[in-house]
Amino acid sequence: MNFPGTVWNMDDLIIADDDVLSSLDGRSICRTCNSSRKWYCYKCCCLASAIDTDRVPRIKLPVKIDIVKHCLEVDGKSTAPHAVVLAPNDVSMFTYPKLPSIKNKNRVLLVFPSDNSKTLSEISHEITDWKPCSNGGCSKSEEEVAPKSSDSNDDPKLGTMKNVEEQFDELERVIFIDSTWYQTHRIITDQRFDGVRHVRLNDYKTCFWRTQKNKPDTYLATIEAIYFFLREYHEEVLKQPYNGEYDNILFFYKHLYNLVKMKTAERQLERELLVEKR
Repeated sequence: MNFPGTVWNMDDLIIADDDVLSSLDGRSICRTCNSSRKWYCYKCCCLASAIDTDRVPRIKLPVKIDIVKHCLEVDGKSTAPHAVVLAPNDVSMFTYPKLPSIKNKNRVLLVFPSDNSKTLSEISHEITDWKPCSNGGCSKSEEEVAPKSSDSNDDPKLGTMKNVEEQFDELERVIFIDSTWYQTHRIITDQRFDGVRHVRLNDYKTCFWRTQKNKPDTYLATIEAIYFFLREYHEEVLKQPYNGEYDNILFFYKHLYNLVKMKTAERQLERELLVEKR
């Protein structure tokens, strides 16, 4: 794992060959809505018809993920659909005000750096008997989960709990917010999230080419946040060395990153040539 705040190099990741993307000329239709798309449909979260599905990786995740997208977030600019396309059995997306159904808040984490959020490392050290849930669902029934203590002094909107070991057992799913920082408040304060524990990631510098104005470079793209959560979960909760198991979640992201980098270099070269001609 990289040290917090350092730049990470996507060239070091174990990602499938993206020739299926770079060799594609033009656009094709979405198999579901018939819209014109390049590689995937960001509305339906499926591959475009011209893409050979056998050449695009499919990923099995260790935990279910729900993404809540702000209604004003531009679909075509969001990286959230990448996760749904690449891990369709484990990732779902909702457009706010629609939210995922949370039957047991003790089995859910919301990735958000609130004042009372904790890292996965802190949580895993606090909860000595925390058993990560199998991907297909938790072994305990709803009735077996300890009820919330009535004398808790914590504000439910802060996502904290007084008696952690009693109130947080097996992890069932993780929720990510897909929006700009200015749009998150309305979602994160929704009363349906009251009592859901907040987890924050370590600091990583984004590689995203659309940075948020007046915000630090540690504000990650949604797909970056998902990737780093999976890495931290693998190491801090599953207690296993990370060997690129979830790198392919960045399959589209790395391809787009390289395209942007190439176009930026071309524009820079054009400007230099114009200066030389003057």
